[in-house]
Amino acid sequence: MLQPDDQWKPIEPDVVWDESSRSAVALGAVLDSLNVETVKRYQPGDGKTWCNVYVNDATLCLGCGVPHFAGLGELNANGTIMWLRSAGRDHGWREVGEQTARAEALKGSPTIVAWENPHGHGHLAMVRPSPEPGPIYIAQAGAVNHNLCTLSMGFGGAGPLAYFVHA
Repeated sequence: MLQPDDQWKPIEPDVVWDESSRSAVALGAVLDSLNVETVKRYQPGDGKTWCNVYVNDATLCLGCGVPHFAGLGELNANGTIMWLRSAGRDHGWREVGEQTARAEALKGSPTIVAWENPHGHGHLAMVRPSPEPGPIYIAQAGAVNHNLCTLSMGFGGAGPLAYFVHA
């Protein structure tokens, strides 16, 4: 997979998954393939983090791309949340509760968890298949990049959180 260092350049996925190939294993494999912890594209620096780019790349690979740019500019996390709540509905995205998000990710549905920050850029991550009982797991680019961490590790005390599923 071509992953350019420049965050504004789109990736070129080797495989794009579609709805017929969705499963917990496939979702995990796609998230693993992006190597969020090591790929330069996602590394924080100069006060910038790249959760929006990571979510864009993951959803492109999963066949349900959430845009990185819309209109005249780049969508930060808050802008991505606004897109998911408006135009996202026309592209198969819907807002759901936490338990539905967990269940859908376990089925292999692309699932995003988001925090809309009223005082900054917010945060986005991909929900990993996480059976109950136990914590919800995510993959994220952020101040610290994690291919696998708990929701509380990625978002700390931020809230409220919103969940979006592509179905």
